[in-house]
Amino acid sequence: MKKSNKLFDVIVLGPAHVELRGQQQGSALKNMLSFEKSLGKDAAMLAVGLSRLGAKSALISSIGRDAMGQFIIDTLSDNAVDISQVNTTHHHLTALTIQNGDHGAGQTIHYSPYNNESSVQFNEDFLLKSCSLLICSQILNDSTFMSKAPDIIKRIKEQQVKIILLLDDLLALKNIKLPEITPLLAMTDVIIGRESDYIQILDKANIDDAISSLAQMTKAISVIKRGQHCYIPSLCNHQGFNLEFKGVNIIATAIGFAAAWLHDKTLEQCCEHANAAETLIALNTQAPSLEALSFFLDHQNQVVAHSIQSASFANLCYSSVQKRLKKPLFLVSLGDHKLWQKMAEPYGIKEETLQLAKQFVGEAIMQGFSHESMAGLIFEDESAFKCQDWSEKVSWLACSLEKTGEVPLQFTYDVELTGILSQWPEHHVAKISVTYHPDDRYSLRGQQEALLAQLHHVCRNTKHALLIDLVMPMNSLLTAKTHAHILQRFYELGIYPDYWQVSMPRDQRSWENIHNVIQDNAPFCQGIIVNAAFASLEQLPTLIDICGKEKICQGLVVGRGLFQHCVEQWFAKKIDDQMLVHLISDALRQTANLWYEKCQSELLIDHLMPRSWQIYS
Repeated sequence: MKKSNKLFDVIVLGPAHVELRGQQQGSALKNMLSFEKSLGKDAAMLAVGLSRLGAKSALISSIGRDAMGQFIIDTLSDNAVDISQVNTTHHHLTALTIQNGDHGAGQTIHYSPYNNESSVQFNEDFLLKSCSLLICSQILNDSTFMSKAPDIIKRIKEQQVKIILLLDDLLALKNIKLPEITPLLAMTDVIIGRESDYIQILDKANIDDAISSLAQMTKAISVIKRGQHCYIPSLCNHQGFNLEFKGVNIIATAIGFAAAWLHDKTLEQCCEHANAAETLIALNTQAPSLEALSFFLDHQNQVVAHSIQSASFANLCYSSVQKRLKKPLFLVSLGDHKLWQKMAEPYGIKEETLQLAKQFVGEAIMQGFSHESMAGLIFEDESAFKCQDWSEKVSWLACSLEKTGEVPLQFTYDVELTGILSQWPEHHVAKISVTYHPDDRYSLRGQQEALLAQLHHVCRNTKHALLIDLVMPMNSLLTAKTHAHILQRFYELGIYPDYWQVSMPRDQRSWENIHNVIQDNAPFCQGIIVNAAFASLEQLPTLIDICGKEKICQGLVVGRGLFQHCVEQWFAKKIDDQMLVHLISDALRQTANLWYEKCQSELLIDHLMPRSWQIYS
């Protein structure tokens, strides 16, 4: 990364809104049944995109103190964007754009409930903490900004802050009078826009006249987008990657160009990066990571010709921008209903008493989780515990989709999986347990692999994380390479879960083999979760001592082994309700503390620092 003592590489200044895009392709807006929520194409998306490409970014904006505003804040934070200057207010709601999914004949409704209180406030001292300031043209209609901007920009320019102006809103440009922004243009270092934007703001008949007129006002680099071309007049012209997509995404162009320019790339490379970013956003509907963009540029001919392994590249684009874990997970498996019935059977417990026991266990879990931000639950079936009752109580929650113990694998639901997962909140994780071994019959392996590939595809479409729990068949041969062989096989099939869950690997060589396979195939995988659900409180310290030292281990599952004895004592009426809750919550708290003490802090994934920063450093 370009050496600098500044806190930020870029501060983005402009409005932020949320976009709701209809999911029924080819349908009119009035007929939409569901919508996908994302950041709108404005300053917030710019800040996120630049951060993903390795720039330390901050946003100055104003949003409503409401659910949509919180979505913007969460998305910015998850992508390491500084939000200290994002003003949230009760005086207006966060702006919304509602669109149908048809890019060709798009229908759009803009809802922008702004008033005088929505004006973006910016602090000069904060601007000096950055190498550059990127201004979105929408804010040029803000009279408060325009009254202060020239003097402030002049002063920060004297302190070597570069100015980038993005012409990103044609409607806003129509309301701007050229004399009002001429002082700003004179101080600008880079201007980015479409040909039509330059023509509009300079009030000329064609792009040549517009650029000629602009050259008399400023020495700024004029970056121009026309179709697939990204060019700088008389200097360079990158002609794109021969991939057809409708329209020009000027936000994507700005993300790619500015990130490269801030890191001292040549102007030719900056234009190439601009087109690459636009292409990847068109292919994947989200801003790419630096790793995905670099891979694309290194293998562009193969990607365009579809001769490269598409599943591997698609996974890189997906996994490299997912939110990283703050610290390893501590999970409780609640078990299926048959497990609970088996525990209750020797004591002649009726169903209503069994439900009461589950209620007390739930209370114990909430008490045990009270101080653990990365504690979560795994639901084996809905008849044991109701998933929806816990959805807002824990930060991580997985729901099993298989019929317990069935070989070959069978899904719990007979209906189409997309319909089921589309009803889940986004933070719910799809979990599937599969009894699988490399020595299984060919037909059995093929049948199960097909179902896993189907679920993987559905999860990517519905944007739900996938956890695959590998269960070894009874009496099967387990070597130091068994788990690694299975992971490699699934990767070759294009199955890339976010998490793997395995029983305790047998030795250090097993851990090393697993680590190597994941590192070679899916370096942005969230990691391995070790299933210790049947380990007792006395057995867990030994397991934790081993797992807590492994970099690839990012989660521990406890369960029946931890609470079964307490529940059985309650069934036998040896302890009362209060003691049952106390014993289980205390055991959970004790185990969680031990787990996090053993997890070495230097091995944790820092979710606040994109890995791309390390590449430029």
